[in-house]
Amino acid sequence: MDRSRRPGPAPFTTADLLSTNYAWAWSHLPPFVFLRSAGFFGGIAMACYCPLLLVANRHLLPAQCRPSPLTQTLLAAVGLFHLVFAVTSVWVVDAKLLA
Repeated sequence: MDRSRRPGPAPFTTADLLSTNYAWAWSHLPPFVFLRSAGFFGGIAMACYCPLLLVANRHLLPAQCRPSPLTQTLLAAVGLFHLVFAVTSVWVVDAKLLA
C-alpha cells in the first residue's frame, strides 16, 4: 500500500489558493486597490533595500568599483524617502484598520 497518498479529496495546493483568491479579488475589488497595495509593499521593500545596498557597496565591493560619494548620498536620500513613505503608509493603514 502506498502511504504517500491518503484516501479522500486531494489537498489544495498553494497555486490553487492563490489563483482562487486572485480571481475573487479581481472580480470584487476595484483595480485601484491593486495599485495601492503595490505601492505600499514596494515602498516597504525599497526602505529595506536601499540601506542594505549601501552597506553591501561599502563592505563588499573593492574601492575602485564603489559608487561615488554623490551616488551614495543620493541612494541614502532615496532610502530615507522610502523609509518615511513606509512609516507613513503603515501608520495610515493601521489607523484605518483600527478605526
